[in-house]
Amino acid sequence: MGKRATPAALVPELVRLAVPLLQQAERAAPRTGPGDKPLIPDWVMAGLIMLAVLHKKKTKSAQYRFVQQRRSDIAAWLGDGHFPSRATYFRRYRRAHRLYREAIRLQGQAAIAAGIVEPRCVAVDKSLIAALGPPWHVRDRQAAKVGVGVDTAATWGYSEHDGWVFGYSFRSRRVGDPRHPGVPAVGLGRYGQRQRDQDVCRHNRAVA
Repeated sequence: MGKRATPAALVPELVRLAVPLLQQAERAAPRTGPGDKPLIPDWVMAGLIMLAVLHKKKTKSAQYRFVQQRRSDIAAWLGDGHFPSRATYFRRYRRAHRLYREAIRLQGQAAIAAGIVEPRCVAVDKSLIAALGPPWHVRDRQAAKVGVGVDTAATWGYSEHDGWVFGYSFRSRRVGDPRHPGVPAVGLGRYGQRQRDQDVCRHNRAVA
């Protein structure tokens, strides 16, 4: 009788599938502006964050501790032995969502090309997630006053269900045949992204 795969056993396979997509996403959305490219590529940073989240590390501090504790495993999984300092991890964490958005788009295109899903938008949903720590009120932000524990990467969003929430938006877009739902494309980022998701859905229908 076969054995049930444990979450830990699936991590190397998930990384193997994710790395080419993250690398392709970085090539499709390269850095712009002056300055040399960082020693640690953006796709590696995105891979580190992904691994920490897969291991249920919710805060940036917990994620960074996990990365430091599992350096040898992570180097083997990603095929890269460079690791960021704490300050670098926190700073570059803020731009990882750009790479994930591109990687999700590429993954969706690959699924359509493979015939796994049909390019039809079934549903778009967004939920608000409160940031850890106290909110950063507008008056304090304008005065550049940052309280203890404030997540400066978060911002304010509003929904009829939750009201005003200081944090992040969790967006879910499912593409596929409603009779045979495909793999949901999920992204985490700041508020105000629903229109962009709707535009992607319209684009997928247009190229089908």
